[in-house]
Amino acid sequence: MSEKMISVENISKHYRLGVINRKTFGDELHYFLKKLFHRKLDDFVTIGDEGRLGAKGLFKALDNVSFTVEKGDVIGLIGTNGSGKSTLLKVLTRITEPTTGRAILNGRVGSLLEVGTGFHPDLTGRENIYLSGAVLGMHKHEIESKFDEIVEFSGIKDFLDTPVRRYSSGMYVRLGFAVAAHLDPEILLIDEVLAVGDAEFQKKCLAKMDDIAKCGRTIIFVSHNMTAVRELCNKCVWLKDGKVFAQGPSAKIIDEYLRATTLGSGAFPIVAPADPLQVDMVRHYFDNDDLVIENDISTRATIPELEIQNIIKTASGEIVAKANLHSTNFIVTQLNGAVTVVARFPGIKKLLNNGRYYVDLNVNNPHIRVMLTRSKVLEILVDDKPALNGQDSNIVNFGLLNIRPTFSKK
Repeated sequence: MSEKMISVENISKHYRLGVINRKTFGDELHYFLKKLFHRKLDDFVTIGDEGRLGAKGLFKALDNVSFTVEKGDVIGLIGTNGSGKSTLLKVLTRITEPTTGRAILNGRVGSLLEVGTGFHPDLTGRENIYLSGAVLGMHKHEIESKFDEIVEFSGIKDFLDTPVRRYSSGMYVRLGFAVAAHLDPEILLIDEVLAVGDAEFQKKCLAKMDDIAKCGRTIIFVSHNMTAVRELCNKCVWLKDGKVFAQGPSAKIIDEYLRATTLGSGAFPIVAPADPLQVDMVRHYFDNDDLVIENDISTRATIPELEIQNIIKTASGEIVAKANLHSTNFIVTQLNGAVTVVARFPGIKKLLNNGRYYVDLNVNNPHIRVMLTRSKVLEILVDDKPALNGQDSNIVNFGLLNIRPTFSKK
């Protein structure tokens, strides 16, 4: 039977907008008594600068969130900005307490929630390694056994005896991640701090987290990098407006999230009231191994010249193929009314891996400006090929395909 490492049970976290937290001993005592006798904490109005709540109301950063994490799971916590991801990690690390509900964590917790978490700015990098280890409950000899690995991974050997207040944000996060990852926590909580590091360091971090997961450790990883989440995490929890909107296997949840947050409807309004151009519909079909994309465009005035561009991308945003405006030199001249522009990508289906792909559309006037641009106007599903090496083939980064698309008017 699997061992539960984290149990999140009906956690809610509410804030009163424009109000500062408890400031006096009387406020704290009032709050403690209400909690002790199970009174609703939402009824307690904290003291603000003007001593009143005013017209501002309650903000629910988390709203009845529940899920469990088993030993060895690597959970991706995804959602748009403001969905409650960072608040949830702060509750799990006891930085803040929930308004209602509880979280049970079975094991030593290492966390990296923001740049420099747990570091004292006046202490050196060397001293902060020992300080962080002590906070995690490590003995001195345990820290010393990992010390050289931490320094080597962080890449700040030359600045080890410099106070960390003088570190750049990149140096901060490199040392912080190195400490959190090498001191063997049973549970590792990581927020979107890896975005501070450069590409090489991010690659090292992802490889290290993969090694930690293979050792049976448990990880909760918050990121907007869907490629990293897809490759690292076996499960995902999708937060929306402070609630668990969906949870399940990473590939399934990420695809649903990308479709819900970025996919267009297929019919679009004009760019602005002054612009006469409108894209009415974009559709596609496969002709044997050729991909055909039809773009229905209409105008209310004469436009001397238009250039059309379709770009095919993976679900994580990597460009697979595109129609280059300058090489194809396709121009619709003297457009007034409606036209269907057809883009054909010959033989592309044989080169695509299984997975979901999306199409961007750009419409330009070559002599004036970009007239219209739309992201993810189409969703293309390829699911009739065997997996590669027993894995989902849609995570493979195959780069830009060498395809010469053609355009025509229908």
